[in-house]
Amino acid sequence: MELAMLAEELKASDVGLEFLSGELMGSHDPSGIVLTVLAAMSGMEREYIRDRTLEGHESARKRGKTIGGASVTDDDMLFTALRCVTRN
Repeated sequence: MELAMLAEELKASDVGLEFLSGELMGSHDPSGIVLTVLAAMSGMEREYIRDRTLEGHESARKRGKTIGGASVTDDDMLFTALRCVTRN
């Protein structure tokens, strides 16, 4: 619904959609099917990337791998890290 409203606002403001290269090269009506399809595809791609990332994290956890930054292993390392942070 938000996309449809945005498309109508763009059209009312005389803003177009233009692709400079690729299969869709040329000008298109922002309230047309092209924008709708591209928005749907980008939403699906975002979900796909999210799902694959979560699967990768789960796979790493099962293999005993740590996700994220290095963990502090002792008090000396913690002291050094905190000292570096406070310098900046």
